[in-house]
Amino acid sequence: MTEFLLDIRNVSDVELSLWYAQMDQARQEKCKLYRDDRAKKLCIAADHLIRTALAKELKISPKEVEICLSPDGKPYCEGNPLYFSYSHCDPYVAAVISQNPVGIDIEKVRAIRGKGERICTEEELKYLNGAEDDSESHRRFIEIWTKKEAIFKIEGRLPRKDKEIETLTPKNHVILTTKTVGEYILTVAEQSNMI
Repeated sequence: MTEFLLDIRNVSDVELSLWYAQMDQARQEKCKLYRDDRAKKLCIAADHLIRTALAKELKISPKEVEICLSPDGKPYCEGNPLYFSYSHCDPYVAAVISQNPVGIDIEKVRAIRGKGERICTEEELKYLNGAEDDSESHRRFIEIWTKKEAIFKIEGRLPRKDKEIETLTPKNHVILTTKTVGEYILTVAEQSNMI
């Protein structure tokens, strides 16, 4: 498994233009739908990050990488033996490639009131409510959230049922890796090939 992290504050407009030109038409159209320039930059950077990583692994040019979407919205490359996932939260874009099904999420630690009861299992609520202060409670909620997002990206089941995704004792041989990047929490979920 290989992770990638890109800070778009370090990317020039010239680089973004070149990366945009490498995108396929469908991704370019999706990118045009964003009204906010930062969101467009994140979309372009996410495509570039995963396209470049896949090209290197597959020993082809980034322009040759064809990223498709399954009916449930999961990205894949036709005929590609690798699994991949990407996420962005301004100013970061994160991506991961693996031989096993994988998901990634990055979120900024912030206060989000009232969602714990809607998305957390009983065990997760105990963990959340056991925080010493509001700051730690916010960090724990974002940790739980990124874990759910990363697991969801592996499974891709709709409709999504957050209370059925257990993050403290994950099921189905999912390995979770969580780390802090400044004020952000980044989580990778990887399906183990162990049975």
